[in-house]
Amino acid sequence: MLYIRNKLAKPFIWLFLILLGLFNLYPFVYMLLMSLKTNEEIILYNPFGLPKSIYFENYKNAWSKFSIPIYFKNS
Repeated sequence: MLYIRNKLAKPFIWLFLILLGLFNLYPFVYMLLMSLKTNEEIILYNPFGLPKSIYFENYKNAWSKFSIPIYFKNS
């Protein structure tokens, strides 16, 4: 582990690591928010905003159209 003599540097390192973690989580949060929207809501309204209503049909369609249970079984 990296030994840091200067105690003033520790908060900056922690801040950097927290920001890096948030930067890495952003694509997953964005993907989750997009999956809960309808296609119309993504295209016509703010694609970066929160969903107006939660739409689980996308998960139902993916589960039935792409044989996801078979993929789980194979892996």
